[in-house]
Amino acid sequence: MMRWLAPLLLMAWTTLPALAVRIVSLSDLRQILTEGRGTSDERMARRIGGLELSERLSGTELARWEAAMPGEKSRQALALLADTAAFLDTPVLPEIGTTAPETEAQLHMVTLAVQYVSSVLPRLPNFTATRETRRYLEMKPVGPNGKETMLPHQPIHAVGDAVETLLYRNGEETVDPPEMAQMNAGLLGPQLTTHGVFGAMLGIVMGDALRGRLVWGRWEQDADNPAAVFRFIVPKEKSHYSVEFCCFQFGKVRNQEFREYAAYHGEMALDPTTGAVLRLMIVADMESLAPILKSGILVEYGPVLIGGSTSYCPVRSVSMQVEWEYGTELMQTSLNEVSFSKYHKFGTESRVLTGNDGETP
Repeated sequence: MMRWLAPLLLMAWTTLPALAVRIVSLSDLRQILTEGRGTSDERMARRIGGLELSERLSGTELARWEAAMPGEKSRQALALLADTAAFLDTPVLPEIGTTAPETEAQLHMVTLAVQYVSSVLPRLPNFTATRETRRYLEMKPVGPNGKETMLPHQPIHAVGDAVETLLYRNGEETVDPPEMAQMNAGLLGPQLTTHGVFGAMLGIVMGDALRGRLVWGRWEQDADNPAAVFRFIVPKEKSHYSVEFCCFQFGKVRNQEFREYAAYHGEMALDPTTGAVLRLMIVADMESLAPILKSGILVEYGPVLIGGSTSYCPVRSVSMQVEWEYGTELMQTSLNEVSFSKYHKFGTESRVLTGNDGETP
């Protein structure tokens, strides 16, 4: 789906000169990584850095290959390769083919998903989780023909990491302690952030998709089981998905904030037997005069143990945004790679004291 995104990713996130990039399928990548076993960390990183994927690499498979890399440089190169392909299709399962299920079966799966989002997610316990974010940035001249500004092109590169504790309580997610959110907001200028991945976002998209257009997409492999992928298109007048940006200059007025409910499209991968959402992808369809050119997020959900019971929660996300940098003639591409781990049920212990507690008879 959404093959129009491929040219954007190739243009905005290529780390090497165009002639040096080799576009490969997942099958090609697996062969390259297998043949490279025993290669040094630096050499493997260079080899991966010269590749561009034509298909999305799932988080499950990415984790397996990362564990097999010889060092940190090659792991980072592989993660960035997967991130820049996050909004592409995955291969169709050959054993299932491209045949869509009967309409009744599709409606049943969607009904299960609606029940899951409306009934199961609101019953998530209060918990804490660790969120680790690696931020990438590219700065690209945007004068006539992309060269008139004489400003240097800064290829995509890591600009910082953040480790935070998230607190999910009564359906709301916050950074704990709150001071951490303020600290990270001051890192290297404006930061790309997302909110609502623990449930609010799913509720918004499910409601909007049912009012917009929701259609069958394809089968794909998720871990050991097939996942049912549905695609959706939501026009602006039916959207409750907010895109925000600060700050930009409009005419002589500086530090303008941008916020609007945007039209968007995307897909959700479902467990066909339970309706659990396994992956959610959203791509905002921004208007031509908006300071944000492109915006999208991919969230992968997986089973995690919280307080002795298993729930499906975010395990990985990739978000991207392309905007004009404030006060310059540069186009800024921000990309965040996020992992979620160390889920723990949140609670307090208390003891009722009587008048004799703590007293010596």
